[in-house]
Amino acid sequence: MPQADEKNLPSQAYSSRLLRVFAWVFAIVLIVSWFLVGIYTWRKVYSEESGDLRILAVALAQSASLNISSIQSSTDLLADTLRFLSEKQHPDYEKLLKQYLEAQPEIQSIYLGTTKGQLLAAADALNLDPSPLLRDSDHRSRHFYNLSRNFYIGSLIPDISNHEWYIPFKRRVFLHDHQILCMTVLMPLADGGLKAWSGYPLQAHTGLFLIRRDGYLVARNPPPDKTSFAKRQTGVAARYVASHIHSTGGVYLGYSKAVGQWRLGAVQDTPHYPLVAGASVLRSSLWVLWGRSMSGPSIVIALLGLLGWILFRYLRRSTEFQERLRYASETAIWEAKERAEVTLASI
Repeated sequence: MPQADEKNLPSQAYSSRLLRVFAWVFAIVLIVSWFLVGIYTWRKVYSEESGDLRILAVALAQSASLNISSIQSSTDLLADTLRFLSEKQHPDYEKLLKQYLEAQPEIQSIYLGTTKGQLLAAADALNLDPSPLLRDSDHRSRHFYNLSRNFYIGSLIPDISNHEWYIPFKRRVFLHDHQILCMTVLMPLADGGLKAWSGYPLQAHTGLFLIRRDGYLVARNPPPDKTSFAKRQTGVAARYVASHIHSTGGVYLGYSKAVGQWRLGAVQDTPHYPLVAGASVLRSSLWVLWGRSMSGPSIVIALLGLLGWILFRYLRRSTEFQERLRYASETAIWEAKERAEVTLASI
């Protein structure tokens, strides 16, 4: 009997080991398959979301270009009208400025003054000192940025009492008597963004922005809560714009210092102006989309794993049962042989 046990144990151990090897190989294949599907799904989600953001950035850039172009054209027409007036005709200035506001509902206020900051006329003026908006020497104090010839854009101006922000646009006016005046119009923002951006179908936590090539924000919806419109931005979007001077657009993934979040974004040059429009979403939203996309493959792989475990249990029990039957059969034969030998020996 001991010899029979020693003879059958290696066979049974070999079968169990082989079955466990197959089980581990099957499990590893499932895990590797899940990781490969996950990588493919992530790239697909990233590509689709990046493409959607690029399309949105192009739409924002076109919209911003049309909006600014409209303001530039209207100020050009007003400058041509003012050009034939003298610097002392203040009543005529006031009348023309009010007529301008009536024809341009997107403009909140307008100021006209000398290049030294002396105010000559204004319409619907805000409670602020207009001198820095008019003086040529105050380009740097208000961070005025040249958009085109004699047309500038400045850093945003807050109206704390009304919780609004305004974009200042400055236009030089050359009078016929060779005097130079400065005209500044203030365009209000809607929750930090251009009013032309309203109505876009956006997913939750989408950020829209317009930034200058020098790193200052022109508009951002929602407004930045970790930095300020008055400060040069140093987040991922500003760094991307600064490092891709000759690129018309692209996609980035990084930390946004304006809101203190990791975001995926896309940028696009604004036609005819040195501005860049962009849109971004939370990086976590990509993981949410990835998780939803992976639910189907995960269920399939989990079912395959469950099926494999059931099959492994069945095969292990079947193998053990077959081994026990074989062992019992061989034991019976061995015992019969022993009895026969004992009988022959007694004869």
